Amino acid sequence: MSRVRVLVPPDALAEPRWELTGADHHYCVRVRRLRPGDELFLFDGQGAEFAARVLELEPDRLVVALGDRMTEPARPGPRLVSLTPLVKGDRTEWAVQKLVELGASTIVPFRSSRGVVKLDSARADSRQRRLQAVADGAARQCERRDRVEVARPTDLAGALGHAAVAAADARFVLWAAERGTSLVAALAGASPAAIAVLAGPEGGLALPEIDAAVAAGFAPVSLGPRVLRAETAVVAAAAVVQALVGDLST
Repeated sequence: MSRVRVLVPPDALAEPRWELTGADHHYCVRVRRLRPGDELFLFDGQGAEFAARVLELEPDRLVVALGDRMTEPARPGPRLVSLTPLVKGDRTEWAVQKLVELGASTIVPFRSSRGVVKLDSARADSRQRRLQAVADGAARQCERRDRVEVARPTDLAGALGHAAVAAADARFVLWAAERGTSLVAALAGASPAAIAVLAGPEGGLALPEIDAAVAAGFAPVSLGPRVLRAETAVVAAAAVVQALVGDLST
């Protein structure tokens, strides 16, 4: 069984004791069945993680005592930024979960001209909160100590202008019509500090959107001879990046 891990604010790890309430209490008590004396781990999303032990169990709170700080193993490879299209149903949530498991550092959801999902401002805020919760849950499950940022859903122009995208020194746009260069070939011999990968929605990116990406420094690449579903493409691209130049290559 996997370890019980809970994301807490950074100041929690400066205290000898901490109280878990609300959803964290439910997860520890109802889902993982912790009892006084049981071990768990608290992490702050910024790289710190401490062992802890349950001291008190009450109907609405769990009091834990912090123990030793865990050693952080080195993680080779570049930061991975995924520009992920919003797709219908729960497929975007699935993609976010898998991207976190594969080591993405930032996920930028976006809507495009051929995409099915359209969001107004209020729904964009709600979707961001939901996707961030999915990412936090995935980080807890796969034992990451950092918190993956899920940006507020935006249009493609906003995604291309995101700070993490602008900071990437290698940028690729997945394009089914691009048969000349594969992502595998483009990464051969590369050692970038940060990689941004853009994929299109169900109907693919329109030509003006490809042009906008190229103007923003994205090189068109393919993932092979088959046309992949939108959510499959972003996950496959992350796996390729991590296998060739990331922490799956060691």
